[in-house]
Order: sequence, then C-alpha cells, then structure tokens
Amino acid sequence: MSGELRADPAVLSATCQSLSGAARHLLERLKSLDGNVTSMLANWQGTSGGSYGDAWKMWHTGADEVEKALAIMADLLGHAGETFASQEQANAAEVRGVYGG
Repeated sequence: MSGELRADPAVLSATCQSLSGAARHLLERLKSLDGNVTSMLANWQGTSGGSYGDAWKMWHTGADEVEKALAIMADLLGHAGETFASQEQANAAEVRGVYGG
C-alpha cells in the first residue's frame, strides 16, 4: 500500500550499529593517519611541504565532518528505532485491551 510506513526494529538496530562502527573505525584510522602525516610534515621543508600541509588540512576537515555525520546519523537512527519499538508495544497493548486479550 502506498503511504504506509514499515520498519523492522532489528534492521534499524543493525544499521545503527553499522553506522556507529563505521564512525569509530574512521575516527581511529584518522587519528593514526594524522600522527603519521603530522610527523612527515614536521620534516618536510619548502613550498611543496606547505602545499601538501594545506591540502591535508582540507582533507582532514572533510574526514572529520564525515565521521561526525556518521555518528549523528547512528544516534538519530537509534533514537528512531527505540521510539518505533516503544510505540509498537503501546499499540499492541491498546489492541489487546480493546479485544480483551
């Protein structure tokens, strides 16, 4: 039917966990890479080192934004899943009350 909303709490939960894991993994890898690049740039003199440093800062900012977006999406999806499951339980209780069972 059109206009019908369907959600599977297990799928919502799995997707939330996947997004959270991706955000954590990206943050861990970014920290590791940041240490390596910072060390390299500390010893890189001249115009090309400065240019690479500027490009690295731009890339790093973008990667930070992606990590934050993944974490926010996971959080919002988690809340949506909890709300959906809670509402489903309330609806089921209401239906049982109406039908006496």
